[in-house]
Amino acid sequence: MTATVTLPWPNKRLSANWVKSVHWAKRAEMTHKARIAAAWETKAQGVKRMKADSLNVTITLHPPDARNRDFPNWQYACKAMIDGIADAAGIDDGKWKITWVDGEIRRPHGAVVVELEEGVLHETNIHESR
Repeated sequence: MTATVTLPWPNKRLSANWVKSVHWAKRAEMTHKARIAAAWETKAQGVKRMKADSLNVTITLHPPDARNRDFPNWQYACKAMIDGIADAAGIDDGKWKITWVDGEIRRPHGAVVVELEEGVLHETNIHESR
């Protein structure tokens, strides 16, 4: 099974550059809200819980404008969204093989497009008789 989820561009205060600039409690609140929003949006876009041991994931970052961006900072900013998608899909992101892609500009707000493809399937429906 494959699925695609399109999410909004992440809040800049979730990037690694803002770690020391935002109070930890405010940052935790923003992270929690981003995670929950991503989980709900994933479900709203029709992604069901997946039965796989792993996922092959392609994450394409479509920035909102042509400014230079430090790509690893935006990967860091996407972590809460990744966790939300993992919650909705039912597969821990530690079992994801992620490929990051620098996409084209999407004005005015940018987007993060996440493509999920199941890896090795669970064998929970196979029963061996002894």
